[in-house]
Amino acid sequence: MSKDLAESTKEPLKFDDIFMQYYPCIYKFIRWMTQDEDCAQDLAQETFLRAFVNIGTRPNHNISAWLHTIARNLCNDYWRKNKRISNSELLLKDALECKDIALKPLAAIENEETAEQIYKVLNLLKSEQRRALILREIEGLSYDDAAEIMGISVSAYTSLLSRARNRFIKLIMAPCTKMEKGLFTPKEYTVLYRWFGIDAWPENPEQEIVHKAKNYFDNSADSFDKFRNSLYPCHLDQIILSRVLNEDPHMIGDFGSGTGQFTLKASSSTNLKKAYAFDISPNMINFSKQRFKRKGLHHIHCLPADLNSIPLEDETLDIGYCLVVLHHLYDPGKAIKEMTRTLKPGGQLIIGDFGSHNYNLFVKNNRDLWSGFNPDQMAKWLNEAGLESVDIKEEKDCVFSSTTQEGELVKIPLLVSSGIKKI
Repeated sequence: MSKDLAESTKEPLKFDDIFMQYYPCIYKFIRWMTQDEDCAQDLAQETFLRAFVNIGTRPNHNISAWLHTIARNLCNDYWRKNKRISNSELLLKDALECKDIALKPLAAIENEETAEQIYKVLNLLKSEQRRALILREIEGLSYDDAAEIMGISVSAYTSLLSRARNRFIKLIMAPCTKMEKGLFTPKEYTVLYRWFGIDAWPENPEQEIVHKAKNYFDNSADSFDKFRNSLYPCHLDQIILSRVLNEDPHMIGDFGSGTGQFTLKASSSTNLKKAYAFDISPNMINFSKQRFKRKGLHHIHCLPADLNSIPLEDETLDIGYCLVVLHHLYDPGKAIKEMTRTLKPGGQLIIGDFGSHNYNLFVKNNRDLWSGFNPDQMAKWLNEAGLESVDIKEEKDCVFSSTTQEGELVKIPLLVSSGIKKI
């Protein structure tokens, strides 16, 4: 047998292998892009017909990218010929009939109502964003392959995919959170998406966040002092205490007291009658109790508490502190209102927390929900809680420092906020 004949007999076999291996994913890709099952079948067949005709010019590698590029061009032609149809008008009402579509990184969605919601949300994206998301999150292609298929650079594709992900996550998660419009930024929606996915969204997300925070701090109680001393600025407590207007308080509360390090310093006033240390973690509370007992400080009362429901009567405290806690909470504004409830008229609430940042380190390792806060957010919440004389300042010389596993130095400024309860 001649070499030419041998090659000619090999080609059909190779093409058959290619067809069997890649037809399902090419069909799915076209199905998502056209949102028409009959059209997807026709265009998928056309894709492989063109591939067969041009088999001699195919690349030696990356067959998937080559086939996806052919399919993409056919989809573009389809939309140009059918441009009278608006993408935003298509609701993918028959998408659920295509049972073999598997959402890989998005998870295998079994609930049909959730699946239908995903299809509709994808359709709300701009066509280029939808295509970028499908290639990566549904087809599971590499960044290089997806960029090649879309005919753009890898950096341009990465940027496009990031925008598509943020938009998709916000659209898919916003109805689940049932929060006021505009409360969460794309950062928080992304964290919630990673924690819960789509098909495992809890019935009560707020209580689930409380549960996650409680477990994290329960497991961290024994090592928390070491963690605090390594991350927190050494002069953090002094900066918080310097905001105190009433230098002779009788009743104070530390909301989210942890192991009680700050509570000790805040309780040093001579005429202080009682201090309350509230924390969601029973292990943290037990640790604090032992610390205060060793020092003979019987006027400090440690109580387990969710900051959305503080076990304290109205108008009890002269000063309330909340130090590096709010970024763990589902609804910081709600917690600020609850803390304000416990203040006497003229009482002061002082909050210290992360300034706004873009680091994922704390989200992954410490169960943070919020990537810090900006002054406008804090001012809105304090005003809505009924506080006046609101004072908010970013202390750029007081930073939380840590290092990522890659050796990147993380620095986050302290944001201090305070207000007085109206008399």
